[in-house]
Amino acid sequence: MSDRTMLAVGANKLSVPRLVKRTLQVAVATALTAGVLFVIVVANGMLLARGGATQGFGLWLTLIGRSDVLPMIMLTSVVTIAYLTWERNREKR
Repeated sequence: MSDRTMLAVGANKLSVPRLVKRTLQVAVATALTAGVLFVIVVANGMLLARGGATQGFGLWLTLIGRSDVLPMIMLTSVVTIAYLTWERNREKR
């Protein structure tokens, strides 16, 4: 088995080491999760009578800055990517 894999970037495919691809997948999953959390918190802040987008943004920054939230998002991303990779490799057999 090769230690390199293909990474799709737009219409191009790049040959990169597996570790780089998995790290990039975890980073993208982490960013997407933080983005969804941002939308939920800001929307919630806008729906409150005394809230607003600015207050929601400040709350999101406080939440993301906590020492337990971002590592938990990253751990969830790592476990998800590892499981999907394991499942895909099992199906190939």
